[in-house]
Amino acid sequence: MIRSLHASFALGCDRTTQIHFFLSPDDSTPASGQPTGTDLLLQYAQAPYLVGDDEAKIFPHEVPVLERGTYLKVYGNNTDVFAHTIDAQIVIDSGQEKAS
Repeated sequence: MIRSLHASFALGCDRTTQIHFFLSPDDSTPASGQPTGTDLLLQYAQAPYLVGDDEAKIFPHEVPVLERGTYLKVYGNNTDVFAHTIDAQIVIDSGQEKAS
């Protein structure tokens, strides 16, 4: 189960760096452009990506992952003229409790 999506943006990103999250049945990634799969924000957010500037965003988002061999992918799209790095996390719950 996916529990939440997290993205941190450095000062100066000015909301020009878009971070997308995908759930995909395959392990391939294209050389450019978005990966294949289901965009996790497309149906539930105002925009299908997170943006920011000098801030962290946490998007609580419970999505069941029912298929074994499913891949989680992060895609960054920088629309600025300056290069920006991304920091993204996907919090998952494997459904397995630790033995005490």
